[in-house]
Amino acid sequence: MNAKDVVTTMWTELMTAKDPAVIQKWVAPTYEQHSPYVQTGREGLEQLVASLRDDYSYELVRIFSDGDLVVLHGIHRNWLNGVFTGGEAVVGVDMFRVVDDQIQEHWDASVPVIRISASGRTQLDGPATVEHAGMTQQSANTAKAFVQTVLVDKQHQRLPEFISKHGLAQHITEIADGAACLTQALAVSDKEYVAIRKMVAEGEFVAVQSEGRVNGQTHTFWDLFRVDAHAKIAEQWQVAAVFPDVVPHDNGAF
Repeated sequence: MNAKDVVTTMWTELMTAKDPAVIQKWVAPTYEQHSPYVQTGREGLEQLVASLRDDYSYELVRIFSDGDLVVLHGIHRNWLNGVFTGGEAVVGVDMFRVVDDQIQEHWDASVPVIRISASGRTQLDGPATVEHAGMTQQSANTAKAFVQTVLVDKQHQRLPEFISKHGLAQHITEIADGAACLTQALAVSDKEYVAIRKMVAEGEFVAVQSEGRVNGQTHTFWDLFRVDAHAKIAEQWQVAAVFPDVVPHDNGAF
């Protein structure tokens, strides 16, 4: 099986059917967890499934893969008791590393669903299916250059050279569409990008995981992009989540 099929099957059987028995099949004995709310190893996943609310559900919006890495972009409804407890919906990015048809490693980040946005778009709407498989490398090059140049190196004046001539469809809730609005938002943002950690590209879609800080606190920044035929960014989604100082493992955020 390819990595995407492994993750899709595991996720359906574990998180949708809520069957902890499948952990032994799909999860490696040396499974390494980076989620700040779940213990590492198979035991952590077993505890996770046991803690799911009866009315928990997951809606997958996007999935794409690159080699042994797979990214899911979707919405969790009625999440964990003891972490989120009011029936909240959260937008999540989950990334898995697959080795020999088993999940070897997992990273994630999630933020609450916000109903109002500056652009009128939601945190998840927009194109979701890979239509241009041959664009993978150029999409990866564009996204990496943008994040490194504009976000990490803070060369905000260069932002327009990376944006589609047809404009930028924006899904970060506090920012309106267009390159000018993103430039203005970055100038006053409290998000400090430190370094790119991982990147997953398939076709016109790219997910970039960056290490970051907000007011000195470690965060994981996930920027998802759709790149157009001219190798320019046409659409952006983001999940930026705190990585607490105290977590139930010592694997770190990245």
